[in-house]
Amino acid sequence: MWEEIGKMEKMYEETKEILCYYDPSGLAEAYFIEYKYSEVARQIVNHLRDVKDLTEMRWMIHEKCTGGYYASHTLPSSHKYYKYMAEEIWEAWKEELECRKIKKSTAIFGEA
Repeated sequence: MWEEIGKMEKMYEETKEILCYYDPSGLAEAYFIEYKYSEVARQIVNHLRDVKDLTEMRWMIHEKCTGGYYASHTLPSSHKYYKYMAEEIWEAWKEELECRKIKKSTAIFGEA
């Protein structure tokens, strides 16, 4: 159980780092970028298991980033960033799932 929590915390940190890097809401100059994206990253990570493909990932990220804000609050250039953010988070998530499969299969064969 603790290992699971640690891995999800790692996904949270990676997701927050990606959000801060692309900054789709243009918060970099507002000095509270990490605070805002910390909450968004947590929401994204909490919904990763619901996402089936890259398109769903992109829409989910867009929804979480714009939720509670008017559409004008997101930068016009940010729409292309949702694609990049989705790709990076999707890759990190797929890697995490692959690690879980490997660990589970080695445990089945008594190698863990």
